[in-house]
Amino acid sequence: MKLLKCVTSFFDVQYDKEHGSISKIAHPEDSFAMNWVFTKDASIQYPPSVEHHKWGLGSCVLETEGEETPFEWYRPVACVEQEHKSEFTYTNRHLHLVVSRQFNDQGEFQERYRFVNTSGAMVRIKKMGIYTPFNDNYPGAALCLTNRCNAHIWAGGSTSYINAMRMGGDAPHLAMVISDGFVAGYSILDKIETNTRGIIVLNFSDMDVPAGGHSDISWTFFWHKGWEDFFEKAAPHKQFVKASTERYIVPVGDSIHVFFDTAKQLEGVQCFVNDAPVAFAQEGTRISVEHVPRKPGDYVFSIRWNGNQATWLRTHAISSFQQLLEKRATFIVEHQQMNDPQDERFGAYMVYDNEARQIYRNDGKRCSPADTDEGAERLGMGIFLAKYCQETRDAVLLHSLERYYAFVRGKLQTTDYRVYSNATRTSRHRHYNYPWVCQFYLEMYKLTADLKYLHDSLNTWLEYYEVWGPCKWFSHIVGAREMVDALAAAGLARERQELLGHFVEHADFFASGDAIPDGDEVSYVGLLPVVKALFLGDVYALTQERKYLDEVFRMLPLIMAITGEQPDFRLNGVQIAHWDGFWFGKSEAWGDSMPQYYTVLSAEAFMRYYELTGDKDFFRKSRTIIESVFSLFFEDGSASCAYIYPDSVNGRAGKFYDAFANDQDWSLYYYLRARTRPAKAAGLHPAP
Repeated sequence: MKLLKCVTSFFDVQYDKEHGSISKIAHPEDSFAMNWVFTKDASIQYPPSVEHHKWGLGSCVLETEGEETPFEWYRPVACVEQEHKSEFTYTNRHLHLVVSRQFNDQGEFQERYRFVNTSGAMVRIKKMGIYTPFNDNYPGAALCLTNRCNAHIWAGGSTSYINAMRMGGDAPHLAMVISDGFVAGYSILDKIETNTRGIIVLNFSDMDVPAGGHSDISWTFFWHKGWEDFFEKAAPHKQFVKASTERYIVPVGDSIHVFFDTAKQLEGVQCFVNDAPVAFAQEGTRISVEHVPRKPGDYVFSIRWNGNQATWLRTHAISSFQQLLEKRATFIVEHQQMNDPQDERFGAYMVYDNEARQIYRNDGKRCSPADTDEGAERLGMGIFLAKYCQETRDAVLLHSLERYYAFVRGKLQTTDYRVYSNATRTSRHRHYNYPWVCQFYLEMYKLTADLKYLHDSLNTWLEYYEVWGPCKWFSHIVGAREMVDALAAAGLARERQELLGHFVEHADFFASGDAIPDGDEVSYVGLLPVVKALFLGDVYALTQERKYLDEVFRMLPLIMAITGEQPDFRLNGVQIAHWDGFWFGKSEAWGDSMPQYYTVLSAEAFMRYYELTGDKDFFRKSRTIIESVFSLFFEDGSASCAYIYPDSVNGRAGKFYDAFANDQDWSLYYYLRARTRPAKAAGLHPAP
């Protein structure tokens, strides 16, 4: 590979001369020497096609006089090198593509793709995708925190960007903001396993290039310190409009207020909601729109200016939060509980197939039957219903829960409280399942005040530490403090002290050594620092030992790095996820699946940060996240485990809800926790 290199005070850029692609973008003073361009790792599988999807290469279809010709730029016919500037030229019989790269007066790095029509007729450029492979993959926690990024993508027409945040939260972070062109969406390529995001492809809208003329696509890179700094630095850039709203999910009948903010006043402004013109107010550089949704569904607020510029913000309306909770609870009891007494899973809450309109019996050929069985993540349904029943005291729901308890205690567990993932105890024996079973029993105890449930929870905890010790596992432990307090309130002082000892030993492991160790099922995922912060926050509240609180705040930059701020109800506040459709869905579809239910753990974490600091922005983030997951629930009470967000993944169409209702009900449980959690009542002292 022949390489070209260009280094300034702010950028270290390296080109592959053979293809005209970028092989490296780095900051010269970055102590970690991170390359922000996709880097292969021996621990991750990639298809051979990944070699063709280098940075800045791409493809399109050229339409001229009714004839369509595919055009893929892969090898340049010419290369021009100058100080701090390079040009690569690719040719087709209809046009030349000149890719130029240079630095502006502010030290920012710019790329421009100029399509020059060399034919004698109009050329329409269609189906254009340009590869922008950010280094968003997961070879191991330690390397991820310093040398990998979370690529937050916003395909918002004229205002589009990728904000790449270093996974460990340490600045500098890298932003790429569109200056020319209209990004209609994005796709993912080469995604064939969990530990890589895949190659990001920006999909541009059609462009007409007149004979002898040219059309440009361009973008600008700059470094920043985080989301707030990103928006401040992005504001002066050509085409950039910041769209925002206070609430992305609202009940029908509530007003949605949307704001479009710019560095300079826009001309020729028009505003629309779902493509229908609406009134707006323009005061200087701010444009505001208010709309009241009258029925459930998506509401897209768009703004157009200067004739051909446009961007948007996506919101979603539901009947009401309470109605969806009620509908979902009823649906689970009526449609997702195994009611066949001859089936060994009798009483279990099961995966539901919305296409077949029946329980999925886990009897088909699947990539991972363990992710559609009657245990494991499906415990979220029982935990949600037990929490919900504490509010409603509904007799039918309570009877359903009693049958579910009999299934969990009698089938998922052995007599000595070992936990399995299915009724035959032939599936995975996972550490994750234990805290989930414990939480179900704890919620049943809160519901009934029956001490048998509290003892079941305690004994399951003790078996967890007996089987999975020493305490090195990042299980999803969210109710440690509640459990210890419940034991104390029940007068079980000896049992309280025994369990607290296990929690403290576990917390000591969390608070020492690496910030995040490698995961056991996924090499690294943004959920890990959230789980760590929640558990250590509980142990701090129980012990008042400062070292745990220090570690809680150490996790905050990692949590912020995985959290999106794009103006879309599926992205704003939401963690990046990209494998749930494959493992948990009927479609077995890879690719970005947002929102994913475990993002609600971030909501609980942000609420605790709010209680610690009084910073209302944490409260806003928590509410936005906890409400975003309601988009996975439908007005008939059915639900989906995943929404595949990209236009396509590996050539397969995206933008659909998966047909399986599987693990998404955890999100409703955390919503109930959030709305019954009094702010400032967590027992955590404000940080200095």
